[in-house]
Amino acid sequence: MKFKDFFVIGTDTDVGKTYVSTLLYKALRKYNFQYYKPIQSGCFLKDDELTAPDVDFLTKFIGVDYDDSMVTYTLKEEVSPHLASEMEGTTIEIENVKRVKAVKLKPSDTGLTIIGGNNNQGKTSVLDAITWALGGNRYKPSNATREGSVIPPNLKITMSNGLVVERKGKNSDLKVIDPRGEKAGQQLLDSFVEELALNLPKFMNQTSKEKATTLLQIIGVGDKLAELEGKEREVYFDARTKIHLQNYLNSRIDNNPALFVSLLRPYDRLKISGVEIRLRELGKRINIKKIHPHKFRRTMATKAIDKGMPIEQVQVLLGHRKIDTTLQYAMVNQNNVRNSHKKFIC
Repeated sequence: MKFKDFFVIGTDTDVGKTYVSTLLYKALRKYNFQYYKPIQSGCFLKDDELTAPDVDFLTKFIGVDYDDSMVTYTLKEEVSPHLASEMEGTTIEIENVKRVKAVKLKPSDTGLTIIGGNNNQGKTSVLDAITWALGGNRYKPSNATREGSVIPPNLKITMSNGLVVERKGKNSDLKVIDPRGEKAGQQLLDSFVEELALNLPKFMNQTSKEKATTLLQIIGVGDKLAELEGKEREVYFDARTKIHLQNYLNSRIDNNPALFVSLLRPYDRLKISGVEIRLRELGKRINIKKIHPHKFRRTMATKAIDKGMPIEQVQVLLGHRKIDTTLQYAMVNQNNVRNSHKKFIC
């Protein structure tokens, strides 16, 4: 038997569309027919996820598990889909990009939107899609289309100034509409991006330090962090260290007031990169790979804890503002855990 597709439509609610669709699906499943509802309003929470009532009814009636692939967009408000979308501030933006089947993003009122979730759920795919939409095809992911999808990627970003950016179709054609409703292209988009938000293409090309500075400024703690970093912290050392430090200072022939300077003229203040280079060179001499200042710092913290130093004092020694950072920083010796278990529990 040969069937064409069935589209069940109606001009009102509660006229029986769901019942007809359910009965059709039950009768035609054996012919590999699939049920699909593009958008469902009036959804309810089940296991912390919005569940489409029509799909829920159909799967229970047929006697199969709920399948979220039967519906793409789920909206909570029980009104017409377009009105529900407006009420919830929802923008349908990304479809079939990498791991993302469909996602809706509503920026936070605080100015910082956090994209979270478990591994392999599509967080990076969402960021890649936004970068591609704003930055152009040079930032297009190598495998842009979602695996198993026959529908090409569809991206849409509506900015606060009314600028609308779309990339869709087989060739991911760009369509930019300015606030006056006139068509434009990538050049106009580039001129807007840096003024309105984080310039993602520029951000992706920054160094790690520049990225960190940009992000800290965005969340409003950049100036405060700089103030904290400018504060002095006491550093303790023993008599042996004092002798070595004094010998080093006596051997210097420069007039630089810095405590440590470079090995070569003009004997500038020693920077972090200089310390890292020296340690790498020492590591090569004694055949130790991946040696860096943080490894010494972390080793010191771990040994201090192993020897019984209170974690609060280790926190002050390292200059951590939160003790959680110290707990994550230091490595726990499993042998010490075993000994403590014997001492305090057995």
